[in-house]
Amino acid sequence: MKILKKFTRIWLLVAFLASLAVANDKFQTLEVPLKNEQNSVIETFSFWCGGCYYHHQLGTLAKIKEKLPNLKYKVYPFTDVQFGEEFGKLYAYAQSKDEAAGLDGTQRDSAMYKLADVYFVALFKRKQNFTSSQNFIKLGLKTLDISQKELDNFIASPKGKQIYAEYDKANIITKAYGGTPSFSVNGKYFIMMQNIHGLDEMVEVIKDASKK
Repeated sequence: MKILKKFTRIWLLVAFLASLAVANDKFQTLEVPLKNEQNSVIETFSFWCGGCYYHHQLGTLAKIKEKLPNLKYKVYPFTDVQFGEEFGKLYAYAQSKDEAAGLDGTQRDSAMYKLADVYFVALFKRKQNFTSSQNFIKLGLKTLDISQKELDNFIASPKGKQIYAEYDKANIITKAYGGTPSFSVNGKYFIMMQNIHGLDEMVEVIKDASKK
């Protein structure tokens, strides 16, 4: 009987260590958890990033949402790049517009998706060269059908400040992971995308991380 109990303890220890190994291989813990992100999945992206464009076209987050509908899904821009602040302000306006319409960034008819798409297409298909902040932001203003003054007034508003401040989370996640695109769960874990092989595995890893 003592041998059986000892064997059971050893088996449980091995199983526990094995689960830790899987976690360390598939997702890692953020040093400082993000506030108010329980039951959420955040995708961070940069409009300069070819891999981000790939996931944008593929609709990766939308497909995950179909399989795990009980989580909240957010798409945040990494603003610590050239013209990142300009894009972030445009994106914040688009997010506000989508929230009022009950949409999120996973949906192709959302303003956030359309804004990201127009810049991805400009950079990766049309090979457009943005030479100045004014030149860059002009495309976004046209896409959102607003003026610079309307954008400035929104960013100066409490709502605009609140949304734009949330994008600091994208910068934290991206820098922890080491690049874009990056995906985080519950504001506590970031997915090790280089160790994920296919959408089904990614769904299982997110499901596992969301329970921790």
